[in-house]
Amino acid sequence: MRRLIGRYIPTIVKTAIAAGIFYFLLAKGVIELQPLAELLVHHNLAILSAILLMGGLLVGASRWWILLRSAEIPMSLLNVVRLYLIGAFFSTWLPGAAGGDMARALYVVKGLESRRSTAVLTIALDRAFALWGLLGIAAMLAMSNWQSRELQPVLAYYIWLITGAILVCAVGGLAVYFIARFVHIPVWPRWAAKARPIAHQLGRAIVLIVGHKGAMLSCATLSIAASGLVALGIVIISSAFEFGPAPLVAALAGVIGNISSAVPLTPGGLGVGEAVFAKICLELGSNVGPYATIYLAFRIVMAVVGFCGALFWLTKNFPACPKTDLCKSD
Repeated sequence: MRRLIGRYIPTIVKTAIAAGIFYFLLAKGVIELQPLAELLVHHNLAILSAILLMGGLLVGASRWWILLRSAEIPMSLLNVVRLYLIGAFFSTWLPGAAGGDMARALYVVKGLESRRSTAVLTIALDRAFALWGLLGIAAMLAMSNWQSRELQPVLAYYIWLITGAILVCAVGGLAVYFIARFVHIPVWPRWAAKARPIAHQLGRAIVLIVGHKGAMLSCATLSIAASGLVALGIVIISSAFEFGPAPLVAALAGVIGNISSAVPLTPGGLGVGEAVFAKICLELGSNVGPYATIYLAFRIVMAVVGFCGALFWLTKNFPACPKTDLCKSD
């Protein structure tokens, strides 16, 4: 009983944090529920945004497929898309925007007879490329807003923050590759001996995947494209509201909001992305409004798009343990 209670305590705490953030946003007037009806009035904009967001997911699935190919795991593109959409659905409900990656990893581990660690590694690399795409688009958008002199002090803060995050990611990535490529531990401690085979496999996989320079460039380009489609989808949703900020401001706030939502603080980053989006819009926007409502509307549209993943999960169109179908070549 204690073990069962302990399993649900983190979820309860995260849900309570999300509720607290939403209560604070409602109390401050930063988020309002009534304007969400604008999505029904401007349903054409909501549909167009959903198409762009779906496009972003499909581009992301293509990126993961390239990583799997680089790791010499011949999973079919159709199954990759199915898994990616399932992950998009679960990312709405599991803690942090990266929660959907856990669902993908579980399906991959069930579906492969070998090289499971390498397949899970490609999911981690896919998430790293997704972060790179968000940071790259954020940097471009911040520089695009630079022409407004009165906003330069605030933009300078975000530019330094984004640049620092890019440098940290670059240094971390190079460090991981350097360790995998050149560092060899001849004798492992007894407590870590069981992890040695997995560490060696992951090290070889990192060297193998990163060695495909063309594939890495393609993944980086696709990451920028996917983040750009998502940013454009947020701008279109923002245009449905009378208090919506300027397109470049909405795009920048949306991208940074997505980065913040990846922090596993609340289920699906609920409340975190809304708060960050509202903060940036209030700092860079020319008017005042319940900006967090816009990001909540984006989250609703994204949940509708992720429903495609729910269909694959509920109807079992994707086999839970496809020993032969999962790695079927195109």
